[in-house]
Amino acid sequence: MKKSKFGTIGIILGALALVLALVHFWSGPFSPQPTLETTIAEKAASIRNATVNALTGKEIEKGKLCC
Repeated sequence: MKKSKFGTIGIILGALALVLALVHFWSGPFSPQPTLETTIAEKAASIRNATVNALTGKEIEKGKLCC
């Protein structure tokens, strides 16, 4: 009877975890996402800064321009 009790508790916890994962998947990300305008503005500013640094002879920081 004791093994059956632990097995039942395990199945219930597993089912609860599955339901929580499905709710998270269907409802979308819970953290706030930056707007498209913000993302584009940051990329444009990064490209502009890299271009100015390249033209003035300064070293370009790797990883700043790319995705």
